[in-house]
Parts: sequence; C-alpha cells; structure tokens
Amino acid sequence: MTLSGAGVASALTIAPGSGGSTSATITSGQSATYSLSLTGSPGLTGAVTLTCSGAPTGAVCSITPSSLNLTSGQSSNFTVTVNTAPTANLAPSERAAIAGCLWLCSLAMFPFFRRAKRVRALLLTFSLLIACAVGTGLSGCGGGQSSSSTTTGGSQVAPGSYFIHVSATEGSVTATQTLSLTVQ
Repeated sequence: MTLSGAGVASALTIAPGSGGSTSATITSGQSATYSLSLTGSPGLTGAVTLTCSGAPTGAVCSITPSSLNLTSGQSSNFTVTVNTAPTANLAPSERAAIAGCLWLCSLAMFPFFRRAKRVRALLLTFSLLIACAVGTGLSGCGGGQSSSSTTTGGSQVAPGSYFIHVSATEGSVTATQTLSLTVQ
C-alpha cells in the first residue's frame, strides 16, 4: 500500500532566538537566561500565553513577556529566566511559629498588669494590635508554588541537571520546548 500527501506542521513553534540556546550551565545562586522565539504558522493569529514549569526546588522560573500577540507567519521573541538565588520567603509553618511566639509573649505580660484597670485596657489594645499584625503577616505572604509564568522557590538549588518546560498556548493549540539547565 502506498501513501501520499503532505504532513501537517505544528501551528506553533518555540525555538532558540538569534544567538540563543536551549541549554545553560550556571553556578548555584546565579541566573540562567534563554532567548527564545515563537513562530505561528500562516493563518494563526492572536494572544499566546507562555508558561514555564519544572524549575528545580529553590529556583524561580519567569518568562518575559508572559504573553505575546502573534501575527500570521511572524516570529516574536521572549526570554526565560531561571533564578537560583535563595529568597527570603518564610514557609507557612515558620510564619505560624513566629505568630505563636508573639502571642505567647503578649500573654506572658498579663500577670504583671492584671491589678490596674487602665493597664488592662492598654494590654488588651496591645494584644489586639499584635493579633492584627500577625494576621496581616500571615495573610500577606503566599505559600503558593506557581502562577501562570512563575515558579517560586526559597532555598539554595542543589547542583545537578534539570529540565525546564516552556509552553505556548493559543486556544487549543500548544507548543512546548524543553530547556536544559546544569547547576554546578
């Protein structure tokens, strides 16, 4: 049986940009930058959302810009950055421990002030202020793992080889590119 016909090319293609590469080698604590290009097949136009995943624990992956407007058959450039520098984010359990310590400290002061009514009012006000500050601190720092274009981290990245997955999505059309990252 003989088959004939033309194959269908992918509607979206991610490739290294001019002078770019899909691999990088860095020392832990540094950033790797990948210059990439997105090309849509003729007839494909519209907004394309870019995301990255697979960053090593403790690394932050970001894409600039996080979305592109494609014109039929044209290419658009974007940059993927993987930052392996440690961040100062506290884990939710660490924030809870700090909140508990502050609350216990305010309660420990109560026996010293229980005889004076005016001081009780002052202590109540002080306790409420601490509770508000702790509540604000707990709700102000998210412990999330990712967003549409960023994967967050917080600790030193271990040496090794990692693969970062970049995706471009326009409606039901998706293209992916795997990036290689070596951390020394």
